[in-house]
Amino acid sequence: MSYPLVLISQLLQGGRGKAGLIKIVSSIDEAIIRERADVMAQGVVDAIKELNPNRPIVVCIRGTNEEEAVKIASLNLSGEQL
Repeated sequence: MSYPLVLISQLLQGGRGKAGLIKIVSSIDEAIIRERADVMAQGVVDAIKELNPNRPIVVCIRGTNEEEAVKIASLNLSGEQL
């Protein structure tokens, strides 16, 4: 199970909030290579499509390949509010 899928599942199981917030911050530094924003955005898109949440999921994307991440979200969630 992917990390975004687990994360969104846990957000939806809580039942208290009216929306979920996911903040994607990625970077590549000398010591650590972290996940790129576009890869994480695709994971979030896949999770939203699979789980079909009954409340809004707000995603903030910042970092490496940020522009591509926004394109992925825009193209794949065109029926959703962006």
